[in-house]
Amino acid sequence: MYSLSATQCATVSLLDILAGLGESQGLEYQVIAIDPQESRREKMKAVYKAIDASGKGSGRFCVASIEEGKKLSSEWTEGAGCNAVLEVGGIPILSGPIDNS
Repeated sequence: MYSLSATQCATVSLLDILAGLGESQGLEYQVIAIDPQESRREKMKAVYKAIDASGKGSGRFCVASIEEGKKLSSEWTEGAGCNAVLEVGGIPILSGPIDNS
């Protein structure tokens, strides 16, 4: 069984949008999913792993702690920082079996 929080649902939706833009416009995105709690970071990694390659598009996605996220943002943008930030919080909203194959 798994449950998806609002944050994880928002991330999956964002990746789907970016994958579509990648296909139609050649967009290569960079997304850093930051969470202070290790357990939620691990869950987000599992959710990302479960997404089919076609839903991931052509870009970079990383799950990081706050400090790791700051470092990655600086490295990936040569110090410029993020273009956008999405802050989402919530409780689990979806549940069911997960297939990690």
